[in-house]
Amino acid sequence: IVEQYLPLKEKTIKPFHAGGVAGGAKYRVRNMLVKLVKDPLICYRNKKPFYLYGGSKGANYEYASKSAAHDLRGASQLFRVGFQQIEVDGDGIRVPMQVVIDYHGYRAVCMPWIQLDGLVSGFRDGKIY
Repeated sequence: IVEQYLPLKEKTIKPFHAGGVAGGAKYRVRNMLVKLVKDPLICYRNKKPFYLYGGSKGANYEYASKSAAHDLRGASQLFRVGFQQIEVDGDGIRVPMQVVIDYHGYRAVCMPWIQLDGLVSGFRDGKIY
């Protein structure tokens, strides 16, 4: 957070492209994915900048921060449902831990870095895969 306005070459931890623009700048630190909340510039409309959360009115950090909080709430509800499935069926949805950190007026979302070689999901023989 402290280094976010430094030039890229002066940052001790460099951002990387993890796919997508929502969530802000992404960093990989000690097997954690850290997303520094920002309202990213999506495109230009009529030669004016257009932001993901603020639209044509300009970057809106408040809405971007609320989005991070909603991500955490959604993961918490998914965990609750998955835990109930485990109690009933012995198996259920697994959700990685997440934490929202507010520091000096900025917000970051941290979660474990999980390298997926492939993702399989769906139903077969009445079971979730």
